[in-house]
Amino acid sequence: MKRWLMQTAIAGICLLATGCGSNAPQEMYPVSGNVKMEDGTVPLVPNGINTITFNPERRLRGDSRLAKGASGTIQEDGSYTLTTVKPGDGAFAGKYKVSFTISTYPPPRNRKGGVIANEYEKAETTPLEVEVGPDSDNTFDFELPPAKK
Repeated sequence: MKRWLMQTAIAGICLLATGCGSNAPQEMYPVSGNVKMEDGTVPLVPNGINTITFNPERRLRGDSRLAKGASGTIQEDGSYTLTTVKPGDGAFAGKYKVSFTISTYPPPRNRKGGVIANEYEKAETTPLEVEVGPDSDNTFDFELPPAKK
């Protein structure tokens, strides 16, 4: 009986220590691409915030396990490379909603007159979705509509 109790206790400790496998390393993939406006120009604000963000869908659903997002700076030619932990390391495998921050710094209080359509600025409203993983070259190009005047 003592031996069974000891084995059960050790098994329980091992499960707690490993978290039932939920902390297993997840694969990361380099992610890059280009961002342009519908007219072919690059959506940039000089000396401003020009960022693309991959927001994990599972985090938007309230599941924060392994749900780290990735972001990158949009360059003058429209190119970007994502970073999650280390510069240029990419994004974890999974589904993402893609949002953009293109604004002066500090951002104005009055959000009227932005560069891109408002729905592309928030993870909750953007229509753009991508999936990062081994079955893709993980190059994503985006064409954005302008802000409504």
